[in-house]
Amino acid sequence: MGLDAEFTVDGGYRPMPLKIAVIGGGNIAQKHLPVLQDLADADLESLVDANPHTLQESADRFDIPNRWSSHQDLLEKDRPDAVFVMVSVLNMAAVAAEFLQAEIPTFMEKSPGLYTSDTRKLAALAKEHGT
Repeated sequence: MGLDAEFTVDGGYRPMPLKIAVIGGGNIAQKHLPVLQDLADADLESLVDANPHTLQESADRFDIPNRWSSHQDLLEKDRPDAVFVMVSVLNMAAVAAEFLQAEIPTFMEKSPGLYTSDTRKLAALAKEHGT
């Protein structure tokens, strides 16, 4: 998970950039994507959005090479080092839980769910899976 390193010409090494995936390419993602794109220690590699137009427009705008119509496809076919989940609060807990269970560090841009029980469940999953 981003802990790999590459050797430099002068005999040193530098950590490989973290592979970042963003789940949700809508309005709030438009605020985060430029920041994530500019991080020197991270590569913005994947974007997930169920809306094909939003997916294409956002991925093209931020030059994101890997595009998925569902977070399940991403989980099945790729392994990001970290994810930024920016979906509706109605879906936040369920989507974030899948990444936590896969032991992928997960940032959530909204309330973790509609209910306190959602937050408790996500906290327990993060602790259980070391994320």
